[in-house]
Amino acid sequence: MITYIVYADYETGERIGTPSFQIEKILENGINDITLKIEVGLHFAGEDDLKIYLSNIFKIRIFQINIDLL
Repeated sequence: MITYIVYADYETGERIGTPSFQIEKILENGINDITLKIEVGLHFAGEDDLKIYLSNIFKIRIFQINIDLL
């Protein structure tokens, strides 16, 4: 299982009137900063949306992804 620690920006979603978040920074297994490997400006409605996105980007199965939102 891969754990992604996600530093989320909720303020932007609130400003535009959607219950969503953007990723400010993301660490793989708490160590490797992979922020430059993703599209930072995307909005995610929740953890499941983020898991689907990461699964597609990194070619791993959704059940192998654990998310810690901060």
